[in-house]
Amino acid sequence: MKNILLFSKTKMKLVDLLPGIATVWHSRFYPEKQIRGASKPGWLRWLAVLLLLACFSPDARSTSLTTVVKGISITVSADDGVLPAGTTLDVRLLTNVEKRGYLELLRSDRGITLRQSMAFDITLHDQQGNEIQPGGEVDVSFSGLNLDGQPEELVVFHAVGSGRNAEKGFAFDKKYPGIQSSGGLKSGTIPLKPERGKLKFSTSHFSIYLVGTTNTATYNFYVGASLVDTQIVLNGESLFEPEAPEAIEGKRFTGWYEGTTQVVFNTPVTVESTETYTVNANFEDIWYVYFKYSGNIIATKEVVPGGTVDATGVPLIVTETGKAFLHWSASSGGSAFDFESPINANTTLYAVLADMWTVSFNTQGGSTTLPKYIADGQSLGTVEDPIRPGFTFGGWYTEPDGAGTEYTSSTTIEESVILYAKWTGLPVDYTIIYWQENADDANYTYKETATGSGTAGTILTLPPQAISNTRYQYFSFDYYDEGLTLNGDGTTTVNVYYSRNSYTVIFDLDRTGATLNIGGETYTGSEYTFTAKYDSDISALWPTATNIPNVGLYKFTGWTYPGGSLTLVSKRMNFTPDLFSTTGTRTYEGNWAINVVTYELHYMIQVTSGTGEREYNGTWYNEDMAYNQMANTTGGGWSAKQISGVTNVGIQQDRTAGPDGDIDVYFYYNRNSYNLTFYNYNENDKELNFVFGASIEDTEYTPLKPSVLPEGYTFGGWYDNEATSGDPFDFEGAVMPPNNLILYSKWITPVYTVRIHEVMEDPGPGGNSYTLELPTGSTIDESSLIKEEVPGVDFIGWFWYVGDLFVPYDFNLPVTVDIIELFPVWDIQTFNVTYVLNGGTGTAPVDPNNYYLGSGATVLPPTDVTPPSGKVFVGWAGNGDIYYPNQEIKLETGSVTLTAQWGDAAPETSITYKPNGNDDNGATGDDIVVSLNNNEKHTVLDNTFTCNVCYQFVGWNTLADGTGTMFMPGNEVIVDIESPVPNILYAIWETKSLVIEAKVYLEGALIDPETSADYAAPMRTTLNDLQMLPGQAYLDGETVYYTPAGQPYNTEPWNYTGNEGDLYDTGGSVGDAGYPATAVDWVLVSLRDSDGSNYSKVFEKAALLLSDGSIQMPEDFEFCDLDVNGTYYLVVEHRNHLITMSHMPLQIVNGILTYDFTTQNSYVLPGSGAVGQKEANGIWFMYGGNGNQSETDNSDTDINADDQSTWEIDNGKQGYRPGDYNMNGDANSNDQIIWERNNGRTSVIRDH
Repeated sequence: MKNILLFSKTKMKLVDLLPGIATVWHSRFYPEKQIRGASKPGWLRWLAVLLLLACFSPDARSTSLTTVVKGISITVSADDGVLPAGTTLDVRLLTNVEKRGYLELLRSDRGITLRQSMAFDITLHDQQGNEIQPGGEVDVSFSGLNLDGQPEELVVFHAVGSGRNAEKGFAFDKKYPGIQSSGGLKSGTIPLKPERGKLKFSTSHFSIYLVGTTNTATYNFYVGASLVDTQIVLNGESLFEPEAPEAIEGKRFTGWYEGTTQVVFNTPVTVESTETYTVNANFEDIWYVYFKYSGNIIATKEVVPGGTVDATGVPLIVTETGKAFLHWSASSGGSAFDFESPINANTTLYAVLADMWTVSFNTQGGSTTLPKYIADGQSLGTVEDPIRPGFTFGGWYTEPDGAGTEYTSSTTIEESVILYAKWTGLPVDYTIIYWQENADDANYTYKETATGSGTAGTILTLPPQAISNTRYQYFSFDYYDEGLTLNGDGTTTVNVYYSRNSYTVIFDLDRTGATLNIGGETYTGSEYTFTAKYDSDISALWPTATNIPNVGLYKFTGWTYPGGSLTLVSKRMNFTPDLFSTTGTRTYEGNWAINVVTYELHYMIQVTSGTGEREYNGTWYNEDMAYNQMANTTGGGWSAKQISGVTNVGIQQDRTAGPDGDIDVYFYYNRNSYNLTFYNYNENDKELNFVFGASIEDTEYTPLKPSVLPEGYTFGGWYDNEATSGDPFDFEGAVMPPNNLILYSKWITPVYTVRIHEVMEDPGPGGNSYTLELPTGSTIDESSLIKEEVPGVDFIGWFWYVGDLFVPYDFNLPVTVDIIELFPVWDIQTFNVTYVLNGGTGTAPVDPNNYYLGSGATVLPPTDVTPPSGKVFVGWAGNGDIYYPNQEIKLETGSVTLTAQWGDAAPETSITYKPNGNDDNGATGDDIVVSLNNNEKHTVLDNTFTCNVCYQFVGWNTLADGTGTMFMPGNEVIVDIESPVPNILYAIWETKSLVIEAKVYLEGALIDPETSADYAAPMRTTLNDLQMLPGQAYLDGETVYYTPAGQPYNTEPWNYTGNEGDLYDTGGSVGDAGYPATAVDWVLVSLRDSDGSNYSKVFEKAALLLSDGSIQMPEDFEFCDLDVNGTYYLVVEHRNHLITMSHMPLQIVNGILTYDFTTQNSYVLPGSGAVGQKEANGIWFMYGGNGNQSETDNSDTDINADDQSTWEIDNGKQGYRPGDYNMNGDANSNDQIIWERNNGRTSVIRDH
């Protein structure tokens, strides 16, 4: 519908407008009546006056367009110049089918579901009928919306993107409701109380708009009783934080709260139902207490009204000689402030000093003793003795080593002094942990723990008996931890390490011609020897009969040595004491014999579970191949050797040699059982029993902390030694050893955090501070602490807070708490901020204030300064940073010099628009150059260049070939002088093309080819599936059948010569030719300028028909000469279906022509008796059975006997055939059924 009311600022008499206004209003609400100007009722004239006054009120827009659709009034209002004169407004209500895609995308993309909805296609056209967009913001209002729900549930979404089809890409821009805030409306205008059925918003672009109702959350923001902001959000949207309220004395704004819950901004909100929330600005009552010393504020504290304050954390250091801090007062030099009194106003407290001397105490590792402040000539008085475990306090002295003058309670104080505690060490115990070198590596294993005694504070030296070489047989003393100072609390631990002794053995074969092969080497005589550590693994070193070949008839039978009584026959795994001599090298001699028997010795170890290799006395055993060996002997009985962790329970010997020529001897060992004990600090916590080799992997657990241990201790794992030294026991893959195993719990002493401040600042984390993690009882290493140096200022030392006092820290003090914070203190001086103009002229700013170290100054502006030529002020440089006026700068390391920084003044630049013409597009016009300042914002211009009639402007691009960055008219850009990108925009042109968005169904592809009775969408793709479409080929047996490529309408009666079908061709090879999987067949699509016989065919294209009915064009329609403002009938033809045409002429909108044949009947000439389409199950489709369309002039528009003849010719044949009316690739009786049903049907749509 077109606009029905247009106001302008043209002068006219009010009475001249009254009839028209009345006609418009009355015709909208009483359309059935024809009203003429002279017959208006009186009340209608008065209403017209009121309407006119409203339209010309100061707030009214100068241009207003209104359209009514389905009883809903849509009005667009704009200021002068935003809409060209003669602009018309068109609004179309989308069908439910068209709307569905938008609703689904809104739900999937934004999580928003509209309960009720309407979709409007809103378009503006100029006087020539061209679609246009506004030149700025316009107001859009809806009234008469008949949607259920509350007014605040109304929403409007604008589909922003390409095209008006929901299948094309776009995003949703919410237009209503907007967000009302102190900074203005974010989008649109929202009344605080919306009226039912009405809404209003602003926009600068028109296309598809969704209007509907959904769940909304309304947030009303109040400061006291005043409503300052209202925001309505949908599911998944975020709230914007309103402007912070003005400060109120005695109160501090803490945030926005809905009830007791603080509102979180810029975070998506979940909206499950329509609700309204009241959000209040929350204020916290607060007063400030300022602590002043020597005219300077040294600390500020916050106090709630009625609360109290204390002096903890105030870094007061008295610098006047002979003065000491006396108390804090509410007035300078006044009486002591009562820290129990309530604070109900901003308060300043002054440090009051007295003529006193300060006596400081350095306890040198003892408990802290606070300073005393004593009047001149008075005695020191009683000082509580400090405590230091393991030491006796011996008094206070003026020197750290206990020398100098001793101060007692009666000593007269005449100056400030630092006194040092003198200590005498007491006898204390220390722990000795013994470690033995491992047999098979260079590491050490815990052996035992012992206790020693010494004097606290002395260097620990172990006595000779503690490190004797005779302490452990087969071991020798190596070294211990030297230089340890004995702690007074008995926690000193010293480690003592013993190395494992090594011994040498020699093997003499004692037979001429004998050889010994071991380790890849061959030895003769007494050449073979090895040296190994006690109890080390010698399985690869000890030679047996398997290493020694026979010598003639002689076979090796074992080793003997002088003084020994046994012949060693079997393999030896470890270097045990029976194999070596501690007094020298042992030599073994080989034994040989002729008449020997060869035995294979098998050592069978009981399995831990299940079955094994051999059963003996009801128990299963597996052989340990590490012990398997061949042995030669002249006879005699066998005795089993001892093996760790198992006990021999029997021997079996075969009577005769087996096939391998030896006699097998089996030694059976049962696994011994051992106890696994978990010892938790001072008692057995758990005891388990396992056989040797059984898995103990799952026995690990965390015990309860013993009650005797203070809080803060943490479990540190299980260890295999009582001292819990070395690495914790590894349970992964662990098995029970061949002995009882005790595991000891380790409890880790607390670790305390010490905070070190690198500059003088407020206590607490953050700032210029870092932390140290120290175990309980340790001390802080002063030399390792980091501080920012202050050039030219003496460092006084590290201070900390003890109660309300700020005192030097004693680095001998053991760390036993988490509250230690250290601050570097420098000799108190005042510092200044100086400004340097750095080439500027005029008067530099002057800051008259003096600042204490760590305080802050406010940076001044360059008020009376002129920049150097061509320069602009960009800030002050100082401390390595750039500072701006009114910014705070900290004086953390001394005085600061701020140097003016000058930047280049913004140079001028330009942006150039080029027509980018060539022989094809024919674009012409002079370059347009717009001069700009550097970094100036610029609104991209509309196109004014001209081009060939077949081309259209689509935007501007930074590259002539369109591959750069794309900009559209109205976009804002920032133009600079940076290279290498030139500030040039090229016009981009593309050929005009028509997009046809249409859907149509074919009866043959809808019907069930077996029953010939049931219709169901989507259509079948049988011909495509069987690879029978033009250009496809299929294999039947060993024969390839190929359908010639090309669209099928290049013959009579169509004679269409387009080559669209050439895109799909296998060349005769079996394949699908690249057709879409959903392709059903080809159709012929054309446009006509009228429905009669004298029509003109405007365009014609062959297209693919997809299973959902949509028509897909392989090639675009070009419409250089097409009148886009005209209307056209859409015609669809098929090779064996009756022609169809849209029931009405269609308008091209934005290059798109839309029509859906599947939801309505097609064109039918009333009274003609002809048909349009066939209907079944609520869907419409083209009549099937029209396979002969060239026999006569009317063959293409009726179904008759000629079509039956076509079926008869194709009956019983496969392939792409006109007589295959059900389109299943096979012409048979089911195809005849379709023809019989439709025989005699005629269309008046003439074509060829």
